[in-house]
Amino acid sequence: MRLPGLRSRLLLLLVAVIGAMAALMVVEGQSRRHAAVTAARAHLRILTQVAEEEHRVLVEQLGHLVETVALQELDVSAGDCADDLARLKAAEPWIANVFLSRPDGTTICASTNAPAALLNVGDRPYFQEAVRTGRATLSDYMIGRSSRAPILAMARPILGPDGHVTAVARASMRLNWAGRLAAMAADMPNGVFAIVDARGEILVRFPAPARVPGSPPVEGSTVLDDKTGADLPGETLEAGLVSQLFAQPSGTLLSAGLDGVPRIIGFGALQGLNARVLVSLPRDEAVGEADDDFWRSMMGLAAVAAIALLFGIVGVETSVMSRLGTLTRVVDRIGRGERGVRAPVRPADAEFAVLARAINTMAHNLEQGAADLAEREVRFRDLIDVSTDWYWEADPARRLTYVSPGVRAIGLDPQRMVGETPVAGLTPTPETAAALASGADGREFRDLRYIVDHPSGRRYHIVLSGRPLYDVDGTIRGWRGVGRDITALVEARVAREESEARFRLLADRASDIILLTRPDGTRLYVSPSVERILGYSVAEFTRLPLSDLRHPDDDAVDATLEALSAAAQQPDRMVGGAGGELVGNAADGVSARFRLRHKDGRWIWLEALISHTRGDDGAPLLISAARDITRRVRQEEELRAARDTLTAAAAELEQARRVAEDANVAKSAFLTATSHEIRTPLNGIIGAIQLLAAEPLAPLQRDLAAIIRDSAQTLLLLVDDLLDLSKLEAGRVELVETEFQLAAVVTEAARLMEGQARAKGLALTTRIAPEAAAPFRGDARRLRQVLLNLLGNAVKFTDRGEVQVMAEVVEDVSRAGVAAPPPDARARDASARDAHVVLTVRDTGIGMTADQQARLFNRFVQGDDGIAQRYGGSGLGLSICRELVTLMGGTITLHSAPGQGSTFVIDLTMPRLPVQAADPAPDSGSPAAPKRGAGRRVLVVEDNSINARITEMMLRTEGYTVLLASDGAAGATIALGDPPVDLVLMDIQMAGLDGLEATRRIRAGEPPGRRVPVIAMTANAMVGMREEYLAAGMDDYVSKPFDQNRFLDLVARWTGGGQAAAQPADSGPAGASPPSSLPGDGYPMGDQPLFDGEPLAKLVDLAGREGTVDMVREFVSFGQARIARTASLVAVGNMAEARREAHSLISTVGNLGLRRLQRLAESLEQACVDGDAEQARQLMAAIVGLAPASWAALARDYPVPIAAA
Repeated sequence: MRLPGLRSRLLLLLVAVIGAMAALMVVEGQSRRHAAVTAARAHLRILTQVAEEEHRVLVEQLGHLVETVALQELDVSAGDCADDLARLKAAEPWIANVFLSRPDGTTICASTNAPAALLNVGDRPYFQEAVRTGRATLSDYMIGRSSRAPILAMARPILGPDGHVTAVARASMRLNWAGRLAAMAADMPNGVFAIVDARGEILVRFPAPARVPGSPPVEGSTVLDDKTGADLPGETLEAGLVSQLFAQPSGTLLSAGLDGVPRIIGFGALQGLNARVLVSLPRDEAVGEADDDFWRSMMGLAAVAAIALLFGIVGVETSVMSRLGTLTRVVDRIGRGERGVRAPVRPADAEFAVLARAINTMAHNLEQGAADLAEREVRFRDLIDVSTDWYWEADPARRLTYVSPGVRAIGLDPQRMVGETPVAGLTPTPETAAALASGADGREFRDLRYIVDHPSGRRYHIVLSGRPLYDVDGTIRGWRGVGRDITALVEARVAREESEARFRLLADRASDIILLTRPDGTRLYVSPSVERILGYSVAEFTRLPLSDLRHPDDDAVDATLEALSAAAQQPDRMVGGAGGELVGNAADGVSARFRLRHKDGRWIWLEALISHTRGDDGAPLLISAARDITRRVRQEEELRAARDTLTAAAAELEQARRVAEDANVAKSAFLTATSHEIRTPLNGIIGAIQLLAAEPLAPLQRDLAAIIRDSAQTLLLLVDDLLDLSKLEAGRVELVETEFQLAAVVTEAARLMEGQARAKGLALTTRIAPEAAAPFRGDARRLRQVLLNLLGNAVKFTDRGEVQVMAEVVEDVSRAGVAAPPPDARARDASARDAHVVLTVRDTGIGMTADQQARLFNRFVQGDDGIAQRYGGSGLGLSICRELVTLMGGTITLHSAPGQGSTFVIDLTMPRLPVQAADPAPDSGSPAAPKRGAGRRVLVVEDNSINARITEMMLRTEGYTVLLASDGAAGATIALGDPPVDLVLMDIQMAGLDGLEATRRIRAGEPPGRRVPVIAMTANAMVGMREEYLAAGMDDYVSKPFDQNRFLDLVARWTGGGQAAAQPADSGPAGASPPSSLPGDGYPMGDQPLFDGEPLAKLVDLAGREGTVDMVREFVSFGQARIARTASLVAVGNMAEARREAHSLISTVGNLGLRRLQRLAESLEQACVDGDAEQARQLMAAIVGLAPASWAALARDYPVPIAAA
C-alpha cells in the first residue's frame, strides 16, 4: 500500500495528536462524571444512615417509655392516671400520645381528652398482636385517630399474677424527625426524601408533589396511608424499584422509578419496620458540573485544533516542503554522479540543517568510499598473495579459473591447476567421501577433508570449502571457495593421543589417586590407587557422588571447585576456599585438603592438587592428584592444640590491653570527627539564618528565626567544647603565644556578652587596673575563650543585679602555687618581666553549695539536675576552662554560696612587656581614636565563603556591622531593604546573577535621593575593567587579595560622610617589581616569591594561629579543586567558564600569598578573555606544574595536609 506524502502525513500526525487529546478529554470527562456519581452516592448513603440511626434511637426511647408506663403503679381510681400520662407526654416533644388501655382496646386513661371512641384501638393489628403474644409490639406507620397525624405506635401488655393480660401500655410518636431529615434533603438541588413500605406505597415524601385530600401535612411531607383502610389515595413505586430497594437492607442505586427522572437513590432499612427510607438526587444534578467542565474543555480544544491546523498547513508548506525540495534536488544530482555537489547548510533550519549536513557527509563518504574500494582491492590482492590459505574460483562445471598463490605451501602449482577441478589429484577422507555420496553436489560445502601426497613423500592434510554463485534467474554461474592446510593440527592431535596413552599408563601405576573430571563433576578417569586408599573399586568410585563421601564440615570444597571450573576460562584468576582450606589460581593449580569416607566407614584426610586442562574438543577439564595425609593431619592437630594452650593466656592479656586503648582512641576520634562534621552544616545554618533575619519577616517568622539562630549557636558552642575536649585529651592543644593587650582581650570579651546581659536587664561592668593596661605575651585566643565561657555562665545564672569582670596585676614575681611560664617564652623578649595577673568574674546570681562546687569542674557535670533542666548546657565548658588555664601555667578557683552569687578567679603568670611609645597619629593627637566603623552597616556580597569570612573579620576589627550575601540576587535584595546599608562590597564573578547585573538592579530599585556606594571586589585588574564597573553603577573597586590597611582606608572613605576618593584606590598587593622570568617557563613573574607570608600573618592577627590553620586548610582544598576544574575546562576549550574559574583562583591563591600562582592565574584569565586557547593551555600547564611546589612551600609554615595532585 502506498503511503500518503510527507505533507499529508504531517497533517495527519497533527490531527492524530488533536484526536488523542480529544480522546483523553473524553476519558477525563467520564472519569469526572464517575467521581461525581460516586461522591453523590456516598453523600446520599450518609443521609440514609442518619435517618436509620435517628429512627432507631426514637424507637428505643418509645420502648423505654411504654416500659415505664407498664411498670408504674398508676392510681386509676383516683383520677390521677391521665395527669401522670400527660406529664410523660410533655417531657418528650416527639411523643404524640400515651395511653393505658384494657385488653379489649378501650382506654382506661390517656394523655389526651379525645372521645373514647377514637381512643379504642382494639382493631389495630399491632394491639391485637401485643395482647396475643404478651410482648411489646411496634406498629407500622399510620394516621393516629386522636391526633390525626402520622404516627408510629408501640403497645406493651401488663400481666397479672396469673399471667393474663390485665392492661396494655401504649405510646405513639410523631414523624418530626422525618421532617428534619427532609429539610436536609431539600438542601440538595431537586432532592427527594421518602419512606416506602414493602408494597411500594410511599408513606412519607418531601417535597410533596401535591396535597392528598383529607390527609394532614407533616412539615412539608405527604402521608399517603394509615394502614387502616382510610380512603386516602396513595402514591406507589414501580415494582422493579421496590424489589431493588428490598433486595438488601441498605445501599445506593440508579433508577427513574421514583418520578420518571433518572436519580441516584440512597436507601436504608428502618428498625422494626418492613420499610425503607430513601434520599435521592437527580443524576444530572450530580454530574452537571463535570459535564459543564467537559464541554468547555472540548470547545477550547476545538478552537486550538482549528488554529493548529491552520498554522500546520502554512508551516508545512513554508518551513518543510520548500526546504525538502531543495535537498531533494541536491540528492538527485549526487545520484547522477556529481560527487562535488553539496547541500546548502543554514543553521536556522534546525533539523533540515542536520539533514543537509548528513547529505554532505554522504557525498563526502561516497567520494571517500570509491577511493577506499580501490585501496581495499589492492589490499585484498596483497593478502591473497601472502596468505598460506588459498582462494579459488571455478566455472559452472567446477573447472578452476583462478587459484591464489597460497596453494604453493602444499607443493602445488596454481597455474597448472587452472582448468582442472578443485579436487583433481586429491584423496578424500572417508568422512568426505560419505558426504559427497549423500548428495553434497550442487550445494554449499564446508571443511571437506582431503589428503595430498607430495612427490617428495610428504603427506598434507587440507580442507576445502566453497559455495555456488547464482545469476539473477537462479542458475549457477560459477563457484568460489577457500582451501586451508591443517597438517599441523592433524599431527598435533595424533601426538596428543599418544601422550594421553602414556599418561594413562603412568596414572594406572601411580600411588596417588589421579582423577580427570569435567567441570560438572563427571569423572572421565579414576586411577586404580583409589581402591588401596579408599577401599572402593574404580567402577564404584566413578558412580558415587563426591558429596556422599565428603565430610559435612568440608562443604566449602564444592564452592571452590565451582569457582575453579569457572576460572578455567581465566587461568590467572585467584580461587580460594573458606578458612584457607583451598587456595591458589587456575593456572598453577589449587591445593585442597578435605576428608572422604573409606569404604569401611572411617574418614581419610586427602591433600589434592587440582588444576585445569583442555580436552581434544577444547572443553575445560579438571585434573586432580590426591594423597593420603591422615597421619600428618593428626600430628598437626596435636601440635596446634599445644600451641593454642601456650598462647591463650598471652592473647587474653593483649586483647584486654587493646580493648582499653581502642576504646579511648575511638572515643577521641569520634569526638573529633563528629565535631568537625557537625560544624560545616552548623555554619551553613547560622549564615542562612543571619541572611533570613535581614529579610522583612512577620513577627512569628522572626521569632522562629531567632529560635533557630539561638539553638544553632548553642549547638555550635557544644561542638566547639567537644572538639577542645578531644584535643585536650589527645594532648594536641598547643598554646600560640603572641604579644597582646590584656585590657583589649578583657574588654572585647565583655563587649561580646553585652547583648545577652542587656536582654536580661543586667549591668555588665569591667574594671581594669592601670598595671593591666600594659602589653603581655601569651595565648590571647585561649584566654578570651576562658573569659567568654565564665562570662556566659555568669549571665546565664544571674536573673537580677550585675556581672563584673576585673583584671589586675598583683606583683611582678610568681606567687607560690602558681606555675611559671616556660623558659623559652621569657627568652623571646629579653625586656619582658613575669607578672602575676588576676582575672576575676563576679556575678550576683543563684550561687552554689559546697557539694555543687566540688563537682562543677568535672566533665559533663553541672551543679545539679535542676540546673541542667532549667538552664541547659553540656557541662563541658568549665572543665575545658580549667584544663586551658592549667595548660597556660595558672589556676582557676571558685568562691560561692547559695543566693549570694559566684566569683571565679584566674591566677596566671605571664611575661609583661614594656610599653612602647606610640607613633603620633597623622590626623589626631589622641592615642586611642574611636573605631571608624562604629554604627556603620556594610554588606559583603561574595560567593566564596572563605573570602567572605576574611573580609568580614577585617571589617569587624574596625567596628563595622557586617551583612553577608552569597549571590548577587540576595545582595541586591538586602541592599534595597530597610534599614539601609552604608556600603556594598560587591564581588564581580558570581554564579547566577553576577556583580555587575546585581549593581544595575540596585541602581534601578533605589528610591529618589538615596544612593548606596558600591565598591567592586575583583581579582581582575585588566585594562578597561574599571570603566566597565563604573558604567554599571559602581563607585570604586578594590583588587583581591586585599592589603588590609588600604582596604580598610578605602571602606572608611566611602562610609565616612559620603566623600569618595577622586580616583579608585587599588588595594591589591603592593611592592610589584620590574618583571623578570620564572625559571624554565618564560612567563613574567617580577621578583615575586613562591610564597609570601605577609597575608597569612595578618590573618593570624585577625583569627589566631589555630583559626588561620583551619582557613588555610580550606583554602588549599578549595584551590586544588579549582585548579583541577580550570584545567578540565581549558582542555575542552570552554573559555567562558575557564575565565570564571581563573578569576576565582586569583583571589584564592593570592590570599594564601602564593604570588607566582597568582600572577599565572591573572595571565590565564586574560588569555580566556582574548579567546587564545593555545596560550590558555600553556598557562594552565605552567599552573599545574607550579602548584605542587607552591603547596609545599605553604605547608612549611602552616602544617596542613596537602593531597597529592
